[in-house]
Amino acid sequence: MNVLIVPDEGGPARRLNVPTFLIRIAAWLILLVVIGLVAAFFSYARFIQKAFDWDRLATDNQKLRDENHRILRVVREVQDSRQVLINIVRSLQEERPTLPDSLRNSMLARSAGGLSDEALAVLKGRTHTPEQFLAYGLPTLTPLKGFLSQRYFEDLLFPDRSHRGVDIAGKLGAPIVAAATGRVVFEGWTPYYGNCLMLVHSNGYTTFYGHNRVNLKKVGNEAKRGEPIALLGNSGRSSAPHLHFEVWKDGASMDPLKLIQLK
Repeated sequence: MNVLIVPDEGGPARRLNVPTFLIRIAAWLILLVVIGLVAAFFSYARFIQKAFDWDRLATDNQKLRDENHRILRVVREVQDSRQVLINIVRSLQEERPTLPDSLRNSMLARSAGGLSDEALAVLKGRTHTPEQFLAYGLPTLTPLKGFLSQRYFEDLLFPDRSHRGVDIAGKLGAPIVAAATGRVVFEGWTPYYGNCLMLVHSNGYTTFYGHNRVNLKKVGNEAKRGEPIALLGNSGRSSAPHLHFEVWKDGASMDPLKLIQLK
């Protein structure tokens, strides 16, 4: 291939002889350089994308680890709170004072006047003091005016997931009343249930009230059926104002809906 060079000033022209194979080699070299640059660009782009993905995955993994730690902490707190309640219920299984024979016989003589069969059985068992017997009653009064937000259930496969009570949603600050006449045996704060209290009633019944805004009764106080004992709150592990209400019979939990009525 000949290349002719002609100066602008009109000087003598020059002719260069360029072998064809040199032109082909130059073209291939240029093509290889272009291909290399394109490959390097895409490789760099993929590297940047992987770096971003790595950072995102590392952040997600850290969030998952934090969430796992939080869940384990909540599970431990629930177990601790549950153990506190179990210990309290077990502590209530002590021998109760005997009803005096004179009062027992007097009550039995009046049985035709309207004592229920269950009350009669309690009386014959001689397991309650006169004060306890006169305050006899099942925890059948609904403790809060509201609606049922979660039911009672037992998870036999994973007992820690059980919900041994009912949740009653209502207005923040609404009064919570005693489901039956009883005595406060526990009042305080637990990590899961927040402000809570427990009442012991006659015939082996115990009721528990959790997530309260404030407790109105202290340990040892008597509470009449329907008397305010706390105000509805959102304390402890709770996403909205509600009452967690449990009923225990002789140290075993039972479905409160067997005794109270809720919609």
